Amino acid sequence: MTDTTLTRARHKATRQQSANGRAGTASGERTLRKFLAQRMKTLSAVEGRTKRSAVRLTLVAAMREGRFPAGALVPPEKDLVDILGVSLGTVQAALRQLQQAGMIVRRRGDGTRVASIEPLSSSIWHFRFKSRKTGHPLRFVSQKVEVAEVTTAGPWSEFLNGAERFVRIRRRMTMNDKSRIFAEMYLDADCAKGLANLDPEELDTVNIRPYLEENYGIATARARHTVSTRMLTPSEASGFGLAADKLHFEIHAKAFDAADTPVYFQRILVDCADYALDF
Repeated sequence: MTDTTLTRARHKATRQQSANGRAGTASGERTLRKFLAQRMKTLSAVEGRTKRSAVRLTLVAAMREGRFPAGALVPPEKDLVDILGVSLGTVQAALRQLQQAGMIVRRRGDGTRVASIEPLSSSIWHFRFKSRKTGHPLRFVSQKVEVAEVTTAGPWSEFLNGAERFVRIRRRMTMNDKSRIFAEMYLDADCAKGLANLDPEELDTVNIRPYLEENYGIATARARHTVSTRMLTPSEASGFGLAADKLHFEIHAKAFDAADTPVYFQRILVDCADYALDF
């Protein structure tokens, strides 16, 4: 084979590889669009669920199933409008919720990407947990949410001005390193009317602070925290979904509005062996 013939063969092989790559990319995009459209159809069919939540949960499903890995670009807003069959405002609202929860990062000129190890903004979280080994912040990848009206008394009772009925939001969260966190929030039921009847999935992968402000007018201006460590009893560990034989951080967060009126009481439990608490 002459040098010229060999060169032509190489060029042909390169062109074929490029064509195969483009075909693979196009096929992958079609598969992703089909997945998103089908998941949106399923999630939006649930009675009472908002389109915004259906969009958010659709994108979260793509992240959890590895279709949007850490650092990957999320399709542009206009493409999501076309794929999901919703308005631009609905897509933007869903993306804003994911950004508030620290699940995506949006930068001008770089589009929207799935979060990896970027630090969480102090405007989003009162505090954050960091891996002692890597220094990277923990992020939740899944959670089970329960919302109920209860009369159970506790340290939240006195803080919420002696209220006797509470809306309790419980979350059992699995983080990106497979660790688990338990959190429960108590609000005065008279100040959070309708919240107890909320579909729990409306709070899945949502930062509750901005959600309460946007949807219920319950705004938080500041918070005071008390941190201690303790072992959980077997009964507590079973109920919280945590380990009974490990030392845990127990954080009590008391939130106030701009007039210094109590807003909510929150308790968070997390294994403190491998994680540091960063305020």
